[in-house]
Amino acid sequence: CKKVFILVPSNLLRTQTVINCSNLGILKDIGVIDSKAKLPNVLCLCSCPPTESDLERLIDKSNIIVTTASLVGRFSDTYMEILSNKCDTFIVDEAHHAAAPTYRKILDYFTGAKRILGFTATPKRGDNVGLSCVFDDIIFSRDIRWGIAHQYLSRIRCEAIRAAYSLDHIEKTNGDYSASQIERLFLGEDVTVIPTAARAYLEKCHNTGRHTLIYCVTKRISRVLLETIRKMLPENEKEQVQAVFGDTSDEERAKILSDFQDGAVRCLSLIHI
Repeated sequence: CKKVFILVPSNLLRTQTVINCSNLGILKDIGVIDSKAKLPNVLCLCSCPPTESDLERLIDKSNIIVTTASLVGRFSDTYMEILSNKCDTFIVDEAHHAAAPTYRKILDYFTGAKRILGFTATPKRGDNVGLSCVFDDIIFSRDIRWGIAHQYLSRIRCEAIRAAYSLDHIEKTNGDYSASQIERLFLGEDVTVIPTAARAYLEKCHNTGRHTLIYCVTKRISRVLLETIRKMLPENEKEQVQAVFGDTSDEERAKILSDFQDGAVRCLSLIHI
């Protein structure tokens, strides 16, 4: 029988997707799938199989194949033809990436697929390229207002924290600023972004008891901000601020997230999550 192929943008999402597909998430609990339905065999494709026969054998044993665009983007034409011939359903997670040339190249192999589905919470791309170049119809859509009104999302309170810097000379690629150039700017000797952000966290979040997520552009910025905040905290509160990256080990990530949920950790500095 034909297989389901799921494409994700990161190793972390690959792991999460494999786990959720393996146990069917909450689908049995909410009655979408019969409670007696068999669980699927899920292939977590983390590296390129040595031979074509190895790839075929792995796919044949699976119902669902999950992998990253960075991996299959390096597959040969023959490997991609094997995948596309054996999979009639193609799912793109974080589907706003689907309009990018790297994704389009992968999608081109699946023109004969019965279904090509995309899921994203952020359909508007920075380069203003629409997703109609990949997908024909929007079959389900809910905006932020709907999510707030139905209590899936918290109400938004926006407050700008300003520091003295300029992005005028930072280059853009596909609508996004260059991460490396922003890192050099933010960590420069004459720029006060990091200490300003650290003081804002202490004043508006830490000292008021709020749990906080801080999203950073690069790991180095995240680490420097983490250490800056810790230097401002009493010794017994320094470990309440932690960092989680895309390559943080599963064991360490699980411990930090558990501590965050329990309140032992009150702030997470994040990158590629």
